[in-house]
Amino acid sequence: MFVHPMKQEKEEQREACVNRVAQNFICYRCGHKGHTAKDSKCPAASEKCDKCGLKGHFAKCCKTQSKNGKRKKRHVKYIVPNESDSKSSEADDNNESENEHIEMNSIFTISSMDNKCTVLIDDKFPCQFIIDSGASINIVDKHTFNKLISSGFCCKLTKSKEKYFAYGGRELDKL
Repeated sequence: MFVHPMKQEKEEQREACVNRVAQNFICYRCGHKGHTAKDSKCPAASEKCDKCGLKGHFAKCCKTQSKNGKRKKRHVKYIVPNESDSKSSEADDNNESENEHIEMNSIFTISSMDNKCTVLIDDKFPCQFIIDSGASINIVDKHTFNKLISSGFCCKLTKSKEKYFAYGGRELDKL
């Protein structure tokens, strides 16, 4: 079979263009760049979701809501540990009754800090954050909180009965 050189060249250009476009997509099954969800090389295609139990996507990409429409767990994607925060707050723990219902929460980390952006709090206090559109809570470390207070930010802290845990199971101290 003879293929005309011009036709073959156009076909190669089209394939190169398709490959370039696919490299810019983010897969909605696994969250990785470079392939689409229909691609056989997607690592999540045959995996079971840890959140909803359905096959075909990772928990970080899960869009399934629970039956009552609310999420069961709250997740934070990133937290920066601060040396001054490592001291435990036993006084707070002693004040809490052992019979109270306490919601357990998990905090996970990511390795990249490329997503940092500056957010203006109350339209005048700049603070660097990593935006996580899927998180239902926001955490600020003690150092960042103290910087906000020293720059004139006024707020009132309220005591929370909820406990938050880092990925390794260590309970996080609260201000």
